[in-house]
Amino acid sequence: MLHISNGMERFEKSRMIFWRFVSFIFPWIRDTLLRFRIIWHEQGRQRYFLGWLIPEKKLEELKDHLIREGFGNHFIAWIDENEYCGLRLQDGSFQYHIRLFRDGEVRGHYEKTPESHPIHHFAEVGLEERKEYFMRYLRGWVSDLRKIKIQER
Repeated sequence: MLHISNGMERFEKSRMIFWRFVSFIFPWIRDTLLRFRIIWHEQGRQRYFLGWLIPEKKLEELKDHLIREGFGNHFIAWIDENEYCGLRLQDGSFQYHIRLFRDGEVRGHYEKTPESHPIHHFAEVGLEERKEYFMRYLRGWVSDLRKIKIQER
């Protein structure tokens, strides 16, 4: 049993080192692979609408709020059409991934992290909405109704 445990610890440590290195070059790799059509990403926006930024708030303020709440940069993520920023809150080998868009729309989902399960992540295995959880962080920031067209401010 101890032998297996040591092997798993080495594997996890190796994976952490790999992703720490890759995090610096991944955006360039991702964009190059997309440009040469080696990998693909559907146009538009991923599903799971959470709401619209309320008119009194700014995208930068919401981003700062989410960072204070523990969300961080998601360097590996796809960049959806008209995306302002994407952030994630890790939960072990899972993550709450939220996207803010320049028109004030907010979307998010729960999924396996690409670092822990790259193939499952890419294939969207286990992708869930979890709107109630996201709303813990978004109450007072978003509404289901779009009151005015919000520009990036």
